[in-house]
Amino acid sequence: MTEATDELVDRLAPKAAELDCSDYLESIREMVRGPSWADRQIELFKKYGNHREMVRDLVSQARVTEPVATRIPAGA
Repeated sequence: MTEATDELVDRLAPKAAELDCSDYLESIREMVRGPSWADRQIELFKKYGNHREMVRDLVSQARVTEPVATRIPAGA
């Protein structure tokens, strides 16, 4: 899977540069090499001991931008 991902990222790199999203594309390499979401869930459940905090942590890890609610001006 790592090799296939590297090849695909390399092929898409020029288009990502055009679209100014190279950092996002490169982050895929990290995802493939890191622990799976299932592994993260198990570790976080062990850490927190409950599902609510586990999900809260996973959501914060998955967020690539700030939440929409913080980008909307007050009164808009």
